[in-house]
Amino acid sequence: MIVWGGAGCELNTGARYNPSTDSWTTTSTHQRAEGRYFHTAVWTGTEMIVWGGESGTDPFYLDNGGRYNPGTDSWTPISITNAPSADFLKKFIPVLVLLLAAGILFGIAGG
Repeated sequence: MIVWGGAGCELNTGARYNPSTDSWTTTSTHQRAEGRYFHTAVWTGTEMIVWGGESGTDPFYLDNGGRYNPGTDSWTPISITNAPSADFLKKFIPVLVLLLAAGILFGIAGG
């Protein structure tokens, strides 16, 4: 399990947990992603990808991220070329959630 980021002071630190040794190891801080909260983090099978979220400073909504490889304990910045703007993501996600909820409700009601 990898834990990274969080609110309070827009954390840009983390750790990985090893259940077989019941121990935590801090993640590398070299080239790490900017501190953030409410971000997306997904596991690819080899890397954790961190994208978007919010920071406590301007710009408030982030349109950047990084890839963390626990095997090499290293971060790689993600290109922002042609990436959606943070403003786009901020506006799009609530609409998507609403559309999905409406589709579920319609599907259930339409039976």
